[in-house]
Amino acid sequence: MIERIRVAPPCPKCGSKETYDIIPELEDDHNVQIDESLLIGLEEYSLGNACYACIACGHKWKKFRGRRPYLDLESFKAYVGGFHGPCYTIGIDFRTGELTWDSEPDSYYEIDVLQNREERVLTESELDWLREGLYKCDVLNWADNYQMFAIMDGTQWNVILDGEAYHEVKQGSNHFPKQWNRFCKLMEKVSTRSFR
Repeated sequence: MIERIRVAPPCPKCGSKETYDIIPELEDDHNVQIDESLLIGLEEYSLGNACYACIACGHKWKKFRGRRPYLDLESFKAYVGGFHGPCYTIGIDFRTGELTWDSEPDSYYEIDVLQNREERVLTESELDWLREGLYKCDVLNWADNYQMFAIMDGTQWNVILDGEAYHEVKQGSNHFPKQWNRFCKLMEKVSTRSFR
């Protein structure tokens, strides 16, 4: 089992340090949430969650609030794929508007098939639309790691977001944030290519 490191900031409402990161796969009760022995029986759960709760006053909050962090976004990279493919990568530089989309072959055994690459420059209105879409998917507040422990192969993914004052890495294996399908549609629309 993966060793968990649970770090939660002090409560912004009352200042208490009796806080915890909320594990969405567990019951929403602080006695359940802080009992890590309950994680042993779960086949899937998320680690490093960016949603917190205070035991002292009951206040709940997110690591990133509002649209401001998305306006500060400088670069973005997303990958999805698995052992037998296909695999897709989208990279976006918000400073220049440059978008790259890469795909790898459908099969591990198709070694003579070359990777496909598409490049284009997004307009300022497309970049604004993308920032709003990422905000609606709440990507910055996804957990750091989503895992399903009963499956070895399948779909792996990661998202890297760099802003003026942050570097966030989100990743998973066969377990996804609630907004995953909406996020994939957003990636497909902005790149005009596949991303699943």
